Amino acid sequence: MADLAEFKSKVSKQGTMLCFPLGKSLGIALKQSGFALDQAVLVRFDQERLEIRPLNSPERIRDKLRQEAGSFKAFMERVRNLIKELPPVPDEELEEDGTLEGELLGMLECLLSDDLEPALRKLESLDQLGPVPPPLPGRSGGLR
Repeated sequence: MADLAEFKSKVSKQGTMLCFPLGKSLGIALKQSGFALDQAVLVRFDQERLEIRPLNSPERIRDKLRQEAGSFKAFMERVRNLIKELPPVPDEELEEDGTLEGELLGMLECLLSDDLEPALRKLESLDQLGPVPPPLPGRSGGLR
């Protein structure tokens, strides 16, 4: 299957419209990249570069964050598993500092409790921001 993230084309102009013929797989590439026809976009020109980014509504961004929450929870679980994989560290060594195991354990535990768990709580509070979205078919609300 062809790479749908990169196309060769030629630039053309029709009035004030910029055109890039891309071929039959354009629809699939747009969908896989998070674009839709008639979607608002930001077009940015730079030295030898053209960037086109979707402008999503706050509701769409909230939906994307809900979808990413599962990946975030999976990452947190992987961090917890890394903690379990470390060799046991006696309390005396934890207090003394200096061992790699103790430093890693402290860093990972701190990462979880100070950064990741509060971030997950923020993600789980998405529905409290702005108007309450209608429930998705077959699902109750929230990020459980």
